[in-house]
Amino acid sequence: MLACALLLAAMIPRPSFAAQAGSLKDVVIKGAEKDAPSIAKPAFDIPYDPYESLRGTLKPDESLLLAQSPALLTWGRSRPERLDDSHLLEPWNDDIPDISRIELHPASEASSGAAKLEKTLSWTLDLVDEDGKPFTTFQGSGQPPQDLAFNGRSQGGAWLLAGHAYSAVYRLADSSTTSRTVMGQPLQFAALVHPQDDGSLIGLDSSALFGSDRSARDIAPAGLPLLRGASDWVKRRGYGQILRVRVYSQDAELAQVQAAAIRSYLAEELAVEADRIAAEGASAPASEERVDLVVERR
Repeated sequence: MLACALLLAAMIPRPSFAAQAGSLKDVVIKGAEKDAPSIAKPAFDIPYDPYESLRGTLKPDESLLLAQSPALLTWGRSRPERLDDSHLLEPWNDDIPDISRIELHPASEASSGAAKLEKTLSWTLDLVDEDGKPFTTFQGSGQPPQDLAFNGRSQGGAWLLAGHAYSAVYRLADSSTTSRTVMGQPLQFAALVHPQDDGSLIGLDSSALFGSDRSARDIAPAGLPLLRGASDWVKRRGYGQILRVRVYSQDAELAQVQAAAIRSYLAEELAVEADRIAAEGASAPASEERVDLVVERR
């Protein structure tokens, strides 16, 4: 009976595990040595920065890059729009002459007057100030020269004053008894610059700055180009030097007010604090009223 059962069990077909889903086949892993053993050392390839110890000191200090100039610190914060003013950075006005050499033309001026003399034996040119006093005199023999250089100084060493007229009076003679007088073109300058031992002096016409009677307390609009020209001169040749404003008027109190007005304008133009510019006023006769800007070397 048992033998029959075993025979029947052997005859029943068994399931194939290889055909079942998820079954694994036998895997054979093989290995082989391709490289022969070596005793060579690997290459030294460790990253290295030779400037590692200096790298921190080479980095710029950003706080310094954002710093403002001490000269512009207060001024720039209160008036930042002025920093974009090309006139502030590139002064262009060069209308103020240096009077170390002024060209006069005696021949053409002397011949434009009365009838010519038959023969001129000598000539004299007197420059006379507004009080009728001789400022300086030139003279020579024969015909007056075509050109005559004038250094802007009187025989006593005084300089021409800006804004004041100096009459040119020619006297021509052909003998001791025959002569004639000719009035030439007067000399008058709205602004002049002349050297001093310790710097330079810029003379300005006070009538152009404060009206024809020189009595205004504020700068006239017509005088602003003249004052701007003076500030441009300082920017080019005297920036950083000691600057003094001196106003001479018939009234000392008015002169001080006018000097303060000029100081305020120059402080704006030169981008400096007003207290770095000295302002002085003094009384003077009408023939000596003027504005002087004194630039002193440090």
